[in-house]
Amino acid sequence: MAKSYDRALVKIHSAVPEYFSWLKKHGERVKEARTDLEIDVKEIIKTDDTPAGIKAGGPDPLFKCDEISVSSKDIERCIHLLAFSRKDLLKLITDLEDEVLDWKPEDEPRSIRDTLQHIARVDWWYISRLGISPPYKEFPAHELQGMLKWFRQTAVEYLKKLSPEQRTRVFRISGHSDKPWPWTATKVLHRFVYHERQHTNYILRLLYCHELSKNKF
Repeated sequence: MAKSYDRALVKIHSAVPEYFSWLKKHGERVKEARTDLEIDVKEIIKTDDTPAGIKAGGPDPLFKCDEISVSSKDIERCIHLLAFSRKDLLKLITDLEDEVLDWKPEDEPRSIRDTLQHIARVDWWYISRLGISPPYKEFPAHELQGMLKWFRQTAVEYLKKLSPEQRTRVFRISGHSDKPWPWTATKVLHRFVYHERQHTNYILRLLYCHELSKNKF
């Protein structure tokens, strides 16, 4: 997803090999991805606001690939990949001091602490897009790993018991969203892994910027 058609094509050429490298890093046997990809564009959807996936509740249209019904194998695969993404995230944040967790450059939207709380709560939000009202729990600001663990376990529990209707139906839930954007179980599975990996990369960038800021003085 990108702000322009040309930018999207550029991102695809780097995103595909990067994704396969990520799988390989976590022990999966995959073929080496080529960078000289031939792209066949099947669908283009434009929104009048920020690119899809940038903010929870914002513009998030439904692609044709998201309309496919979800199988038990699809759910298992998503949960498997989420274990990879969570491992990457915890490796970055474990033992970070409060000063680092709360540091934020002026031109960035969130601190690391804010980002971690966002990741946890969006797990709940994605499940709620399927007509489900999962339990919600507040956590003290210092209990970040407990918060991440609880919301993820809750989300996985509901993913495992999706009904046949929830696996195939298109939902338009108005709560906690600027519009009742269309959602399906497949779309939720796609967003789960993408979202955590996106914000893990954001945290990695913040850590790099923080290290640079210390070296200036």
